Amino acid sequence: MRPRDLSYVCQQTSVEACHLMYDLGKPTEVGFDLLPTKTCFDDCMEWLEAEAKRGEPLDGWLLCHGLMDHDGQEYSHAWLERGDKAFDFHLLGTAKVMSQWKLEDYLDEHKPRGVTRYTPIAAVEENLRTGHFGPWKEEYRKWCRRMTDLSEKYQKEAWGPGPWQDEADRCEWRYDGFPCLIVRGSVGALCGYVAVPPGHPWHGAHCDSVDVAVHGGLTYSGRCGGNICHEPMPGESHDAYWLGFDCAHFGDVLPALARVDGRPFFDGMTYKDMRFVIVEVEKLARQAKTAADNASKLVAPRVEL
Repeated sequence: MRPRDLSYVCQQTSVEACHLMYDLGKPTEVGFDLLPTKTCFDDCMEWLEAEAKRGEPLDGWLLCHGLMDHDGQEYSHAWLERGDKAFDFHLLGTAKVMSQWKLEDYLDEHKPRGVTRYTPIAAVEENLRTGHFGPWKEEYRKWCRRMTDLSEKYQKEAWGPGPWQDEADRCEWRYDGFPCLIVRGSVGALCGYVAVPPGHPWHGAHCDSVDVAVHGGLTYSGRCGGNICHEPMPGESHDAYWLGFDCAHFGDVLPALARVDGRPFFDGMTYKDMRFVIVEVEKLARQAKTAADNASKLVAPRVEL
């Protein structure tokens, strides 16, 4: 996909970084391809959350889920609409950008089918009901284009030079009694996790309901599954519950998109390396310990009669 009209190159916003905004209403072409982020459902929810945190009214915003085709392949997709505009997220080089379209042009270009439009309140209700950012309907979920297909196209050796080439892709340890884990995602960004045992106040809680200070905020919660799991120590419960964060937010460098074809990093973007993520994971573990200690103080002492 190519942007067809560069109406303004860079608009500063207060959402942690610079969003490159495009009006795609005219036939002028520019030199960079816009690539899918593979995280469109998260991107749209994060944008609405950022708008709310800035105190901006959410009236008129619609979160849209639907089916599209690309090169003969059907996939599910999320985008935003407001009035006569549509907004989509892409990767331009290694930067995540938002593109702005005339709504009629966007619908004509992408021809989405089976579209469901959610108000921000309805989207939050679905998020709380399911525990994730979508898609929420089964007819979309089965066509969800997973981030894992990036790994087939972008092998680590093709990411270009950087600290990621000499780092491990997985790291496990314990801190303050909590299992800790770092896993590299398909776009090359590191993700950090801490597991809490049954009885901990965070066990079973949705990540949005746990108030912690960690890079980008918590974006994951769930029991052991796939790469987010570990081997419990003898006597330790197998019912560990993981909470985690990722380093693929606005302003974060995504190494898998820093390919050898010269796509640039943009000013202000930084790669969150293994040392950075270890510090953040251990900070999360300390907060988990504080939460457990505070909860234990609320338990009334047993009185023997």
